[in-house]
Amino acid sequence: MHLWTHKVGTTSVTAGFRVCSADGATTYAHGTRTAVRVDDTTLRPTPWSAEVRALAESIALPPA
Repeated sequence: MHLWTHKVGTTSVTAGFRVCSADGATTYAHGTRTAVRVDDTTLRPTPWSAEVRALAESIALPPA
């Protein structure tokens, strides 16, 4: 499985994924998912911590 980030926003992150054969020749599934961080109390979007943003940015694809 390949996993990367497309975009890291203030309160959201969009990740891409590809499930493939061990040799990478066959793709079984691919797509994107967006996650929004929500505050437990207010149920409103809340900013990611610097630590989480750095982790997400560490697997980001280079700009096209």
